[in-house]
Amino acid sequence: MKVPWTEHKTNEEILKMVETERKLMDTVKSRQKRWLSHILRHDSLLRITLEGQIQGKKAYHAHHFIFSFAF
Repeated sequence: MKVPWTEHKTNEEILKMVETERKLMDTVKSRQKRWLSHILRHDSLLRITLEGQIQGKKAYHAHHFIFSFAF
């Protein structure tokens, strides 16, 4: 779809013309989920930090934190 810049249309007007919406948040959430699943598959310091499994400490709400981050 070609729209000349001289028409001075806003992004919202263009999106309405092509009958679509912005999907940035969907993209961000899906990439967060993929990144988190990648991290949780491996044994690493980042995984230990995200899960709250520091030796001698009890994990407190770590599970809730991970899922609030991912969804």
